Amino acid sequence: MLLAGFPAIAAHLVAAEGHGGLGAPVRELPQALAAVDLALWDAAGRRAGRPLAAMLTDAPRRDVPVNATVGATDRAAALQAHPLTVGARIVLHPTDAQAVGLAADTVAKVDNGVGTATLPVAISDRVAPGCVWIESGYGATAPLATAGRVEVRRA
Repeated sequence: MLLAGFPAIAAHLVAAEGHGGLGAPVRELPQALAAVDLALWDAAGRRAGRPLAAMLTDAPRRDVPVNATVGATDRAAALQAHPLTVGARIVLHPTDAQAVGLAADTVAKVDNGVGTATLPVAISDRVAPGCVWIESGYGATAPLATAGRVEVRRA
């Protein structure tokens, strides 16, 4: 974190009552802390003439999956029509898929204790072992409205 070089900003953001010194979590202002930290990394990259990814690692990834949760249903149709949208599916790490007997292009039953969904399966090592990736905003994923632990099995 680059805030260590800016003690006045850091002290204001992270020295709230009940929190420790620099680097302690800030329950009240996490977005502010993240925004300032990102801005400082961006400024450092510009000064160095290097992309931010190159400053964080010697082997940056070309693409990174992100969490894109859209709570506004009036925008869901436009997002679903985007060319990068692949539709409702569950993506598992290869080890996890093998453990439950799933392969790419098969169908899985997903249960989170609140609802169940039947989804096509994709396999990718970009998903961490023990985790799944399920995009929201589809009728097929609506029963899984809450995030949390899920059970995955063959449909």
